[in-house]
Order: sequence, then structure tokens, then C-alpha cells
Amino acid sequence: RVDAIGAAFLPFKEVLTRVDSNEVLLNDWQQRTPPAALKHTMDVLMFGPSKSIAAQVNKVIDKVDIDILVADWLLPSALIPGEAKGMPTVALIHCINMLPGPGKPTAGMRPGRTALGKFRDSLINGLMNRIANGFLPILNETRRDYGLAPLERSFGQFEKATSILVQSSDAFDFEMNPAPNNLHYVG
Repeated sequence: RVDAIGAAFLPFKEVLTRVDSNEVLLNDWQQRTPPAALKHTMDVLMFGPSKSIAAQVNKVIDKVDIDILVADWLLPSALIPGEAKGMPTVALIHCINMLPGPGKPTAGMRPGRTALGKFRDSLINGLMNRIANGFLPILNETRRDYGLAPLERSFGQFEKATSILVQSSDAFDFEMNPAPNNLHYVG
């Protein structure tokens, strides 16, 4: 199907690979708590393999003539080489917007309306940011490898993208207030 649309598939060769289709790459469901599952996902997928993902994407950029770099939002470090080369970069969110932000909790939860509900939202967003920021050293080391300034928080990588495209309708999501200027709903 990739060839049929005139594209080429270039697989990762160092991380996010498997010998056969039955091999599990991410076993977040086996973690004991939701925070542990989130940390596992960030370690195995989002931030843990940042150096390898950025290096592999950089090799493709150097080998293939591209005008824009589009990366799955679960691989934010894939955007780093494009950012370093000054090309447009897009983080593609293939679900509702799960990024934490002002005015909405993550994970599709309904925003709290009462003081207690808003406190819950700030705790959940704080927890998600705290877990993600545990990976900030590797993310910033990767950014330094490409001559980029360090970030103050891991999710700041999304703010560096030219665009964040959410492949869902904003009708299925809760609004961030204020929303990042680069966040767009396209579904």
C-alpha cells in the first residue's frame, strides 16, 4: 500500500523493530498502575530511544529529498533533525489530543468544573509532566547533538514543531486554553 501511493517505507533498524509480527514492542498493559504504564510508554517509545530515533531519521533526511518532516506524536525526538535543519516539522496526533495543557487534563478526561475538579486536573497534568521530565536529560542530550538549545520540559518538544496536527475533530476533544499556536484539528 505504501508503494501504491508513490511513497517508500524505510523501517527503523535500531529500535522499535521486531523479528516477527507477534513480538510485542510495548507492554504498557502489563504495568501495575496507570503512572507506571505511562512511564513505560515514555521509556520504550516516546523519550527513552530519543538518540537512536533522531539518528535514524537524520540518516533518512540526508538520503532522501524531503520538503517536510511528519512524525508520529509518540516519537517527538524524530522531529529534532528536521528542526535542526530548519525544515517544516509536523507532529501528527492520530487520536484525540492527549498532550497535557492549560484548561484540560490529559487522556481525554472531562475538565473539572469545581475547585476540586480543577485541582484533580492540575495534579494529573503535573504527574504526566513529572514523568515526562524524567526523560528530559536524554531528550536535551539529543537536542545538543543537533546543535539545538535544551528544553525546560519534555513536552516542550511539541512547541518546537511547525505544526501539531490532530487527526480528530475538535468536537471530540476538550479545548486547551490557551492552546498552542501550532495546534490544528484536521479530522
